[in-house]
Amino acid sequence: MKLTKVLVPGLLILVGLAVAVPVVSVALRARNAEASARGPAPTASAIRAEGRVVTYPGGQASLSAEIAGTIQTIHVKEGDRVKKGDVLVEFNRREQQASLAEAWARVSEADTELKFSSAEAKRAHALASSSSIPVQAEERSLEQRNSARARRRAAGAAAQRLLAGLDKTKLVSPINGTIISRSIDAGETVAPGTPLLAVADLSALRVEAELDEFDAMRVTLGMMVKVWVDGLPDQVWEGQIEDIPAVVVPHRTRPQDPARATDSRVLLVKVTLPPATPLKLGQRVNLSLALHAPGTHS
Repeated sequence: MKLTKVLVPGLLILVGLAVAVPVVSVALRARNAEASARGPAPTASAIRAEGRVVTYPGGQASLSAEIAGTIQTIHVKEGDRVKKGDVLVEFNRREQQASLAEAWARVSEADTELKFSSAEAKRAHALASSSSIPVQAEERSLEQRNSARARRRAAGAAAQRLLAGLDKTKLVSPINGTIISRSIDAGETVAPGTPLLAVADLSALRVEAELDEFDAMRVTLGMMVKVWVDGLPDQVWEGQIEDIPAVVVPHRTRPQDPARATDSRVLLVKVTLPPATPLKLGQRVNLSLALHAPGTHS
């Protein structure tokens, strides 16, 4: 009986251990799977950060209406490739053309008036020189000629202004790229400043990484960076830091964390991407910055 009492508790202890071991193993596997979903495992020699895919400077342009008017023709749709100088949108320009024709008519009228007043001023000067007319008559004639000159300049300036406005009825692409957004349709009437299209050069993209300001002094140009996205944790691209700004700025990728100081800021480090990377413009990515010498891999 005593032996049984000793063995029974021992058996219970062994059974308890046998049950606990599988539970611990499952928990470890779950943690490992979660870490794998977040990309490369963090190490003491790396900095974690988030960022977004962006174009290089001058590689993206948002186009807005410069005049008020009705859209007559839109020559592109989202996804179309365009070249610099291609006409993208045309406004109805009948009103501008009519106004310009009227302005040129005023220019012609002013030319005739100036020609007549100049001849009168010349004749008055000859008569005044021979004392055939008072000097005051010559002065009035000169004033009329000068007024005609001023009206001619004003008419010419008005015509040139309308001519410049006519050029604004055609919207052209400022860069080579791809139409990434279109917010208008033919027949719409828009006001100046209304967004119409956006074009971007998608052939060369990079990552703008938000590095915590406390890590700002730990990064250098050429430092190796691993880039991945949450949906593809096993696919990792490698790039390098190519630009480190001189200032820190507020967060952009994520809202300010309420648990951190309200004045917490980030350093927007620029990272190269390999050619033909399938990442999309504006896509959020994860980054791991190696803290060892440039040109080596972690």
